Amino acid sequence: MTTLFYSHPACLDHDTGGMHPESPARLEAVLAALEAPEFAGLERREAPPVGPAQLARAHSEAYVEAVFEAIPETGHVNLDPDTIISPGSGEAARRAAGAVCAAMMGIGRETSRSADGTGCILHGSECALTV
Repeated sequence: MTTLFYSHPACLDHDTGGMHPESPARLEAVLAALEAPEFAGLERREAPPVGPAQLARAHSEAYVEAVFEAIPETGHVNLDPDTIISPGSGEAARRAAGAVCAAMMGIGRETSRSADGTGCILHGSECALTV
């Protein structure tokens, strides 16, 4: 059996600044650990981007628009005391949501029937979906 693994380099572009625990360095550490021989069997797939309609399945359209409109061209913006966004945050969010959507859509499809699990690495957070 194989485990499907979704990620995308754009997730490294979600820069929350030097003091926030969710950082590109954290994701890099997870990805580096997954290069170990015991993870050689992972079937790696690129996380596709999602559009506003897919994001609106989990959040209101107004919220999605507000977040994407707040993404700065340079620097950082605090959406709230714990949520910091940067120029790469929009694409990272689209790819992270796309990873989860692809993993869920793939469960039970012909392409993943031989898979015994699916995982997504999204800016340092792991989401493991077991079939």
